[in-house]
This record gives sequence, structure tokens and C-alpha cells, in this order.
Amino acid sequence: MPFREEIQWDVDNIYYIHNWRKFNLQDFSHLESRDLALAVAALSFNQWFTKIYCKDLKLSADIQQQLTFLLSKSSSLEELSLEDCGLKVDFAVKMAAALQQHTSTLQAINLSGNSVEDKGVIALSQEIQHLNEGLRFLSLSRVSMSTKGLGCLSQVLSSCQQFSTSLTHLDLSCNPGSLVTEDATFLFKFLSGTNSLSYLDLSDTNCPLDTLFVSLSAGCCYKLVHLNLARNPFSHRKVRQVTRSVQEFFSQSCVLRYVGLSATKLPPQALRFLLQGLATNTHLFGLELDLSSCELCTAGAQVIQEHISEATAIRSLDISDNSFENDMVTLVLSVGRCQSLHHLALGRNFAMKSRQMKIPLQGLNRNKAAGPDGVSPSSTVRIMFFELSSAFNTI
Repeated sequence: MPFREEIQWDVDNIYYIHNWRKFNLQDFSHLESRDLALAVAALSFNQWFTKIYCKDLKLSADIQQQLTFLLSKSSSLEELSLEDCGLKVDFAVKMAAALQQHTSTLQAINLSGNSVEDKGVIALSQEIQHLNEGLRFLSLSRVSMSTKGLGCLSQVLSSCQQFSTSLTHLDLSCNPGSLVTEDATFLFKFLSGTNSLSYLDLSDTNCPLDTLFVSLSAGCCYKLVHLNLARNPFSHRKVRQVTRSVQEFFSQSCVLRYVGLSATKLPPQALRFLLQGLATNTHLFGLELDLSSCELCTAGAQVIQEHISEATAIRSLDISDNSFENDMVTLVLSVGRCQSLHHLALGRNFAMKSRQMKIPLQGLNRNKAAGPDGVSPSSTVRIMFFELSSAFNTI
């Protein structure tokens, strides 16, 4: 194989000088596949680089083979991030076999956007449980995982003590149906126990939120910063009475900065508990809350009107696309009394002429409470937003 001077030059004059320990395969995507594969193989014996990164670049079989060789040999690799790289089941299985052969220092794995499926997830789950220090970062979003794969992974997380202290970032999003069955109880068990999670994304997994909040209120109140539960059902059964665990979680959370509940169809009582919990929370400030596309309608609008002024932890609120057409005047007046709001999204709720909304929206402007965003195809709404934009630019 010919020596590639440009790789050495980049490592000596860019990576080393800037103290960059992350080797980005995309920096060398212009090379032939076998040349890049050789560079990856060389990293197996390199002590400088601790991270391998690649995104949106399809990796050839040669490169994949050298990546698994790297995993079986490297004594310095701590992070492996291969997102949307065209990897399949075979790579995940071989990756698991490589971890089995070698005492790894790996702390972060990101295989999001690769179809590793249940077989790959199960193989990896059986090996990461043997990591002495557990994992700090795990992202398996969009990997075509079903209840079987997630159940196996969750069982490992809940049964191995090291993950309760090591794991801070967990992303299992966009694996539809993966949290439907009783296998999800292992994940709920992990979340309800003492853990170190600061980032949790379970969006679009069919996770039942009524059950999940019971676990979150027990084990995720003190360190969780980012929580995304969008596009999940509130319950898998007909809800008669909403558990107060929703209120308990939001009243006890200490460092939350983002909560995504878009398209979750929150029942009015769950929304009430959420806002009441935030109203009694003395720790939180600057919270971004996304309640868009929840079909809140009139009942939800009334709950917001009653409690939004008390929920001073909220800095950014998205209530767009909630069928508030008939409630917008009173809703806007109520939201305008919430002095903590700096950003407000109201789009796709307007079905009235701008004159009807002009006075309450001008009042909202005077209160300096918000800057509505979201664009409706309606020309009337566009004109109204233009008027608001001009007014808000002077604040």
C-alpha cells in the first residue's frame, strides 16, 4: 500500500496542534476506500486518538472490517460514533465479537441511523454488560429495533450496577413499537432506580407516558436536563384517572431545561398536573416546553389559562397546532400575564380574522412576554405575524 503523506500532514499539523483526539473519517472521504481502511487499521495501534467519528458517509466493507479490528486491539479508544453510515446487522455482530476478545476502554457508542436490528442490538447488549466501567453515552436511534431488542438491552441496563452510575446519555428514539410490550418494564425499572441520566430521548417508541412518569418521578428528578417523549401515547389503555406522578416529577425536577411532549395527546388532567408541578417547583428556570400538536383543544386551553401564570419555570412555550381557534383571544390574554416567557409559538391555531386578535396580541406585545413563531398558509395570519414582527423588533 502506498504511503499517504496527506494523512500524516493532517494529523501532525491539524489534529496534533489543536489537540484534537477525535479522528473524523469524513476528513478523508476523498480517499479511496482501501486507503481510508488502512488509516483506520493504523489507529488500532495509535495511543493519541480516543474517538472515532463519522456521519452520513457510507462505509465500505473494507473500512467496516478494520473498524472491528480496531475495536479488538485498541487500548485508547473511548468513543465510537458511526451515524447513518450504512451499517447492517453483520457489523454490529462483529463489533460485539471484537469487544469480547479485548478488554475495551469504550465509554460511548453511537450507531444511530444504521439498520442493525434486534440481532445486532442483542449481540451488543450481551457484550457491553462486561465493560468494567459501563457506558457513558449510548445512542441507538433509528436502528430498526423492536420490543425484543430493546427488552434485552433494557434488561442489561437494569441488571448491571455500573450503568446506574456511568450512563448519562440514552437515546432510543424512532424505533416505533419498541416500548409496547411488557419487555419495557426492564427499562422502567432502570429509570426508577438511582441513575445518572441527564439526557433521555424515547420519542416515537410507543412508550406509555402514564407508566413512564411513575419511573421518572422515582429516579430521574435530580440530574435529568433533556427529556424528549414526543409522538408517544399517554397510555396504552383508556385513561380514567391520571396518576399524580406527572405532578411529582415536574415539582421535584432540579435541572430540567427541555421537555418535548409534541404529539402526545396529553389529557387535560395530565396537563394540569404538569403545570401545577412546575408552579410549585422552586429549582427550575429557563425551561423550554414543547406541547405542540397535542390536540389540547378547548379543555387544554382552559387548563393553560388557569395555571400558566403560576408556572414561572417556563421560558419557552410551544402550543402550536392544538385546535385553539375558538379560544385564542382569552388564551393569549392569559399567556400574556406570564412574565417568565421569552418565547411563544402559537402557529396553526388561527381560524379568525386578524382584527379579532389585534387587541390581545398588542397587549401581549406590551407585556414583552413572547414572540410568536410558526407560519400559517393563511394570508390573514401572515399579515398579523408581520405586524407582530415589526412591533417586537422595537422591544
